[in-house]
Amino acid sequence: MFTKEDYEKYFDQIAHVERKMIYGVYDLAREVDDPPIARVLQRVGDDEIRHYGLVLKMLRMADPGRPESRREIREHYLGTIHLKDIQNPASGEIHARCVNLSKIGICLECKEDLPISGVWDLEIQLFDKNEKITRRGRVIWSKNIEPDFYISGLEFEA
Repeated sequence: MFTKEDYEKYFDQIAHVERKMIYGVYDLAREVDDPPIARVLQRVGDDEIRHYGLVLKMLRMADPGRPESRREIREHYLGTIHLKDIQNPASGEIHARCVNLSKIGICLECKEDLPISGVWDLEIQLFDKNEKITRRGRVIWSKNIEPDFYISGLEFEA
């Protein structure tokens, strides 16, 4: 018999795969020079977002009694993020992906292990918004979720 934790782990893994598929197809749609193909890729990405929403629903159903422990409600937004290390500006830019966002912080995925307490300038472009969001955030946690791929939480500075 599967436990709630088993279901949660399983759907977390599926959510990660869905996000990777969404990022990949949207990136490809932006790079393709053929508009009809780009439109088809965009529709594939939209469909993957629908699948991702179903996975998030399953995660909520797996543990409906779990209270939200965050100070602010997080929203599941997907998009691209450019990070600049303010402590070492010469290090260049890191590219990441948004997992979720609240008024006080962001969860992101990237290939780099962001150091705890590192401070970054973020330029966030959500897939369903036209305007870019700029914030400064401090890394409060980071976790390796597969080889050379990390998920991290940053708290925005006031």
